[in-house]
Amino acid sequence: MVDSCHTDHTFAVCAYKESAFLEDCIKSVVEQTVKSNVIVCTPTPCDFITNICKKYDLPLFINTKEDADAQDSWNFALQSAGTKYVTICHQDDCYDPRYFETVRKYFDDKLLFLHTNYKNIFTDENNNSTVRTSKNVVFKRIIHFFFANKWQQSSIFFKKCDLSFGNSICCPTCTYNKSNLEFPLFISKYRHGIDWDLYIKLACRPGRVAYVRKPVLFKRIHVNSQTTDDVRSGVRKQEDIEIYSRLWPGFMSKILQKMLSRFYNAG
Repeated sequence: MVDSCHTDHTFAVCAYKESAFLEDCIKSVVEQTVKSNVIVCTPTPCDFITNICKKYDLPLFINTKEDADAQDSWNFALQSAGTKYVTICHQDDCYDPRYFETVRKYFDDKLLFLHTNYKNIFTDENNNSTVRTSKNVVFKRIIHFFFANKWQQSSIFFKKCDLSFGNSICCPTCTYNKSNLEFPLFISKYRHGIDWDLYIKLACRPGRVAYVRKPVLFKRIHVNSQTTDDVRSGVRKQEDIEIYSRLWPGFMSKILQKMLSRFYNAG
């Protein structure tokens, strides 16, 4: 039942079809050291998802919008959660048991959203998984070291700097303060860069974007993930060049995309 934990936070798990990783994601948020609310949202209702929700006694919200895409699913998840703070969970990823215990210390009325450090789970075609820190994660940590310190988190200048060298924010690590945001929150023409597009817009607004240095999420990279598909198809490259061009002069946007792609293509 939503709000059964009497906290003002919800993990909203976005489920899509029959993912082999969905139950691991759900277990990771159900088994938090400090309990919070958990809901599941899907545009593709099926017995597989319904049975997992029944197993963990979780409410299931069905998005009836035809051909709902990623941003439709994320907007639906935010609106389905009946709490002030919402973490949008991607079904491939897993949360450290101390995620909510850690991030709730950053909640306040000035917060727009927070994001955290993370590690990668690389899963191969045989379903063998390895947890390690990718080049992309290391690069993001360096960016946050210079531009995401506590005293900089309310500065429009530094919030934009933190995003000027690529999307330094890992989307599933984010918790949003709905009371300081407008809906629908995700409104983007991009397929892959939906979140980066949003973060740039929010960086230009008054309010705090908090960074949690503790790695409390495991982002999964596998052959069928959306990230892998967008890199393979070239969608990510094209969209990154376009977003860079909003932040840098034209020649610089192409140089930065070419230089930095070796890092962020690793998730």
